[in-house]
Amino acid sequence: MSRVDPTTPDVHLVEIDWGVDRSGDEPDDDEMARWLSRALCFVGHAPAIVSVRVMSSPEIAALNAAYRKKEKPTNVLSFPAGDEQVEGRALLGDIALCLEIVREEAAEQGKPLEAHIAHMLVHGVLHLTGMDHEQDDEAERMERLETEIVADFGFQDPYGVRARDEETR
Repeated sequence: MSRVDPTTPDVHLVEIDWGVDRSGDEPDDDEMARWLSRALCFVGHAPAIVSVRVMSSPEIAALNAAYRKKEKPTNVLSFPAGDEQVEGRALLGDIALCLEIVREEAAEQGKPLEAHIAHMLVHGVLHLTGMDHEQDDEAERMERLETEIVADFGFQDPYGVRARDEETR
């Protein structure tokens, strides 16, 4: 497990745990932590702690079944922690990211893996801040923010390739 305190030590703390083998084309922990920290700064979130678990399809399928009653793997899940404070930071929650699904989606959509991982992490962290996409207006707001944030990272509009509804299987 890597514990990375990105760019501004007094702002956000990101913990990244790899439950799958890396093949070498994934972004490193420092980059992923910077994306999450910058996304939180972008939306003006107070100092926070976020944990990320990069996992396999069977592992995320079990979580998806247990928490969303969907019997299949998905790209990303978010688990808000509540109002607890640790080390002067809000314990924001956990993000589960399925590398296999994200890799497949990136290939299907003709996107760089790095860009799609960044997008899924931003999507997950926005859920941790209380955002959702259950209603059309919420979905539009969330997509707009995701697009602005990943553009700030230097990536193209993540929704320019396909329809919104495919995003969170």
